[in-house]
Amino acid sequence: MGYIQERVAKIQEAETTRVFTATNHAANRSIVANRARELWDSLVGYLETMTKEFALSLPAAKSGNLRADKFNPDNLTIQTNVFPLIKLEILFSPGRIDATSRETFHGLAVPKVKQFSPIRFTLDERQQPCFTDGERWLHPEHLAEEFMESVAAFFEEASRRPVIY
Repeated sequence: MGYIQERVAKIQEAETTRVFTATNHAANRSIVANRARELWDSLVGYLETMTKEFALSLPAAKSGNLRADKFNPDNLTIQTNVFPLIKLEILFSPGRIDATSRETFHGLAVPKVKQFSPIRFTLDERQQPCFTDGERWLHPEHLAEEFMESVAAFFEEASRRPVIY
């Protein structure tokens, strides 16, 4: 089979999957709605574990008292309480997850605010509930890794900045 035939076959296979998914739209929405809380709870579990591991492994995170606080069932905040400050707030609401990060490197600095793209709930190619950013399927562990990457990048940037006394 030549290149064009292989590509056409692959595209048609993807389109068949997409049509199947669209025809089962009502059933799929029900599955997603019923499993959203379970996905959220799984994400929170991964983030809490990763935050503890990060805080124990990185002296700057430990001295900054990096922690994951669950203020209510729909809010998880990963934060430090001494400079440099990071506050990554992740909010669950029906149908989506929103996240905002505030980073302050010292008392004179203007906080850097980063708004993450909204995360939605969907089904992956195997019809398993997962998250999506509109481009990729993200299972709870992968989404947790993406959020923790922003925390790691913060500490990496903080380590390159001058200390202000």
